[in-house]
Amino acid sequence: MAITFNKYDFDGKVVIVTGSARGIGRAIARAFCENGAKVVAVDLNLEGAQETVAGFEGSCAMACNIADEEACKDLVESVVEKYGRLDVLMNNAGIFTQAPVTDMPASDWHKLFSVNVDSMFYLTKYAMPYLIETKGNIVQTASVNGLGGDYMSWAYNATKHAVVGMVRSLCIDYGEKGVRINAVAPAMTATDMNRSVWSVPEKVAPFIERIPMNRIGQVEDIARAVMFLASEDAGYITGQVLCVDGGVTASDGQAPGEYDEKL
Repeated sequence: MAITFNKYDFDGKVVIVTGSARGIGRAIARAFCENGAKVVAVDLNLEGAQETVAGFEGSCAMACNIADEEACKDLVESVVEKYGRLDVLMNNAGIFTQAPVTDMPASDWHKLFSVNVDSMFYLTKYAMPYLIETKGNIVQTASVNGLGGDYMSWAYNATKHAVVGMVRSLCIDYGEKGVRINAVAPAMTATDMNRSVWSVPEKVAPFIERIPMNRIGQVEDIARAVMFLASEDAGYITGQVLCVDGGVTASDGQAPGEYDEKL
């Protein structure tokens, strides 16, 4: 079964998807492949990235340390050299860690920013000239953590707030050049990274209790939203952060319950 219910026209388009060896990135990469794109699946785990695009003619996998500027430059140049163009940059790769502010090593803080934020700067910097040529676009995986606060996630949230700020500002700079820049903001989504939570009923129950749709997200949910934002159907949409969260951000955070007195 195809990931998207609708068919999008990405025939002949060249798409970079980072963090594509598993989880959300794998679903996004495969959705682009299924809709005709030539996908470059990027990950430090090259074997996993190769598995992602296996069987999709014209697509390939490349290894890249996205926290390294020269590696990002080489990646973009290699893609354009191979395919002659670049139409979509999907910045998906990211890492997560939690700790009290008093306990987090500075090295962890800097690593979070190098992977989650610096990589977006590097890849956008080197991809932008080619995206201007094709009137292409960028989709960034942000998070609902980039729109508010969360328990013990202050450092991760800081990186995602930075990503949201970059998306909203970059779209202003490059809109007149025909490049759209948007983001998706997932809430709790079932991936290998957080399997220890969603696979244990008593651990995932507090999350589901806060989700109006009464389930956590699946990687296909995120991929479908990305496909829309990257497609011509979203041709007048830029600078937006699309929450793919089952309604979590619609809540004011109050616990469920009823008032004793009626007005």
